[in-house]
Amino acid sequence: MASIKQILSQIILGQKGGEKRAKIIEILKDRPFNINQMAEDLNLNYRTIRHHVDVLVESGLIAPSTGNRYGDVYFLTPLMEENYQMLTELSHKLRNLTASPQFFQTVIEKTSDAVTIIDMDTDVLFWNAGAENLYGYKSSEIIGLKLPFFKQMKFLEMILKQVKEKKSIISQETKALTKSGEILHIAVTVDGIEDSTGKITACIILSRDITAQTTATEKIERLASFLSLNPNPVFEIDRSGAVTYYNEGAIKTLGRTGVARDMKLFFPPDISEILNKLKKGRMETLAREIKIEDAVFYLSIHIIPKMKVVRFYVVDITNLKHMEAELLAKELNFRVAADFTYDWEYWVDSSNRLVYISPS
Repeated sequence: MASIKQILSQIILGQKGGEKRAKIIEILKDRPFNINQMAEDLNLNYRTIRHHVDVLVESGLIAPSTGNRYGDVYFLTPLMEENYQMLTELSHKLRNLTASPQFFQTVIEKTSDAVTIIDMDTDVLFWNAGAENLYGYKSSEIIGLKLPFFKQMKFLEMILKQVKEKKSIISQETKALTKSGEILHIAVTVDGIEDSTGKITACIILSRDITAQTTATEKIERLASFLSLNPNPVFEIDRSGAVTYYNEGAIKTLGRTGVARDMKLFFPPDISEILNKLKKGRMETLAREIKIEDAVFYLSIHIIPKMKVVRFYVVDITNLKHMEAELLAKELNFRVAADFTYDWEYWVDSSNRLVYISPS
């Protein structure tokens, strides 16, 4: 459960409207007030006071006289009475530190993010060191001019319209242009700045360069497409022999063989030995041939201890085997039967000349 110090710090220092809540508590210290009286005393509208009062009631700092809401007067709870001095200290910090222009200017100047403040006509009112570093424009070059860095100005216009109408924080990824002409991928957060009447008259824009991350993501996606779009089967297994990845080509190839879609059908007979090599950390590349029904496949097997996987690249060589056998048969003037398959054995001498062929 949160302590009274945490509760007060959160609603006074950690949330928007903290100064108004502190003033409500201060006037209720002297005597109870209803909502209308508070609104008149603090020169705020009824809805604003109602919102802050509800927050304070929910936090256990003030309480209504009856609970019927309409016409209720509010007073401090015993918890708030006992800790009023703590409120005084937090209010002092709010007014003299966190709410001071110097405090926020120091924070904004020190942050590494690019911070820009513009009015609703997109004229630049503030430009911090982070913005200078990111976009290349000095503050003296840009203050008073139109915001220069969005590659698509329609994007900015859309964002400002959303902030103005919805009064909500907008976060987007877009492209920006530096002074030197370099195109950056940036993540931007835009929030409205209200005047004393609650009207949004300016916007604060926080920008961060995500070019490196975006480029890395695009590269990963491009590399991944080599596997996913490969029409030949590609799959991986872990140290236990469980299949951890397979592409669409593997599914389609197994479908053409007329067997169940089980990647283990591609496993060579010595799969246990291959897995043992993986467990022992032996990086190696192997080649195998296997049969699935009437098809023959060539396996390029890569043992990758660093990734703790064995990766299989599979090529259907059935037609190649048929052609090879037929050529060998022709060299012997041997007539190939209509039902001939690749299941034949042949011997060659040291000069690679065929000396014997027979059914296997």
